[in-house]
Amino acid sequence: MPNSVKENSVKTKITEDLQKAKTEGQLRTERIREIVKLAVSQA
Repeated sequence: MPNSVKENSVKTKITEDLQKAKTEGQLRTERIREIVKLAVSQA
């Protein structure tokens, strides 16, 4: 898989996760940190 495609899907996933967290009213620092940590580990 080309790197740009992988990067883009990771960004999309982060955006979706953040949106979901916002929708659920759980936009806590802990949740954001979790999402970022996951994104970094997949990058």
